[in-house]
Amino acid sequence: MTAEKTRLHRGDSGLHMRVTERRARRFAVVAFVIGLVLIVWFGLLSEFPSPVNRILSVRIDLVEHVAAFGWLSFTGLLLWKRARLVVGGLVLSAGLLEIAQMATRRHEANLGDWGASVTGVVVGWGLWLLACRLVARPRELAPQDGAQ
Repeated sequence: MTAEKTRLHRGDSGLHMRVTERRARRFAVVAFVIGLVLIVWFGLLSEFPSPVNRILSVRIDLVEHVAAFGWLSFTGLLLWKRARLVVGGLVLSAGLLEIAQMATRRHEANLGDWGASVTGVVVGWGLWLLACRLVARPRELAPQDGAQ
């Protein structure tokens, strides 16, 4: 059997990897867009009751900011991998969202909300860095071709 046939037989062809990467990228694009739409919807367009004041001494609203911007940060970095651009853009976007809320009657701008959003961006960035290390580690530990 030739080396190419052996490689195809074992299932680690480049074609399979490209298809998997395309699917993963498509999933990340959909996840990022859904997160972005939800943030704009809940941040500017929707009208919902004010959040419960405190649960476990933390406002639910702040937890929502951390989760939402953490999601955007993680999925954005999966897509573009340019940390400075993604992180800077999301921090700027979080500030612009708070400024835009000044123009609506439904929401009010709050520096604490912006801080929670920035915290979410940093959390998503950290999770992305951890995921990158975990993905790279099995490749480092895998035996090389021909090694026993």
